[in-house]
Amino acid sequence: MSEGNRKKDLKGIMKKLFLSLGIGVLVFFLDQFTKLLALKNLEYGIPFEILGPYFRFTLVFNPYGVWGLPITKIIPYEPVSLFAILVILLFIVREKFLLYNIFYGFILGGAMGNLTDRLRMKAVVDFIEIGISENLHWPIFNLADTFITLGIGGIIIFSFFKKEK
Repeated sequence: MSEGNRKKDLKGIMKKLFLSLGIGVLVFFLDQFTKLLALKNLEYGIPFEILGPYFRFTLVFNPYGVWGLPITKIIPYEPVSLFAILVILLFIVREKFLLYNIFYGFILGGAMGNLTDRLRMKAVVDFIEIGISENLHWPIFNLADTFITLGIGGIIIFSFFKKEK
């Protein structure tokens, strides 16, 4: 590989990292800011209704994994989250499609936000509650979870349209 090609490759990698990390940092700060607002303004377990039982804020602390499920008791969640962040960074560097790097930025920011909660509080701050009736609700979540879901969903949806070079 020539010196010019190496510089071009490095420039491309830096551009992808800058984009994805920029989006990730933005998502991270947005997530942490909304969690701070929830911690300061909501009482634990007491719903604050926005649209009745369909949309409300309820502060909870999730010491477990996705949707509050105790997925593993053998491996702590923190190393799993850190490993996921490193894998996402590898995907960013290797990805050729710019749109995917945006989605990886969403996932990266969400993972960093939830990992920060786990390191700081030993649980993730969740507060967004959506339901279709008084008794039927999706598990309470946060913006980090939302961006992780958007990132994964975007990658899955656009993988059907992705054309390899």
